[in-house]
Amino acid sequence: MEYAVEHAVGPDALGANLDGNTYVWVVTHYENYGYEGSGYGAALRKDGIVEIACLSHCSCNDPSDDWHCGSAEKIPLNEFLIYDEVDPNVPGRKRDEKDCDYALWKAICAKVRELQKVQ
Repeated sequence: MEYAVEHAVGPDALGANLDGNTYVWVVTHYENYGYEGSGYGAALRKDGIVEIACLSHCSCNDPSDDWHCGSAEKIPLNEFLIYDEVDPNVPGRKRDEKDCDYALWKAICAKVRELQKVQ
């Protein structure tokens, strides 16, 4: 099986192994702490939908379970590209540099924009 190309923008690579027949690429910001880890990822499907996965886990889960179990959030690419500016969980709230996930979303969205220019 051929896998979608993974682009790690965080401290650790994930190894999401997403099916290359479904996904174009995956961008992850992941940090592995041994028996647990945390982060987020965005995977572009070939139909133009981005699947967003929470990569937080403990030793009893795989960090990429959201993708493999179908529970990742699915949104159009153009809606995803504002995630570095606004908090989708709080309507109307702009991200702030003091937010704990500010740098994470900046890094993911910057890489996604870079990848879109290449396609």
